[in-house]
Amino acid sequence: MINQILEENNYLTVAKLAAMSISMVKSCYVKILNELSARFDADGEPVKTWAEWMQSEHAKLPQED
Repeated sequence: MINQILEENNYLTVAKLAAMSISMVKSCYVKILNELSARFDADGEPVKTWAEWMQSEHAKLPQED
C-alpha cells in the first residue's frame, strides 16, 4: 500500500508525499517499524542510530563457519 501511494503521487515533493502517505497509511508504517524492532524516544528520535540498529540486527544473524 505504501509503495502504491508513493508511486501514484511521485510528482509531489518529498515533504508533501511523506505527509500524505503517513496520513493515509500510518498503520502500515507502524507495522513496519514494529517488525524492525526500532524504538523511538518521546520526541520521535530513534533510540539507536540506524547504523547502530543495523549493526545490532546484523549481529543476530547466523554466522557461517
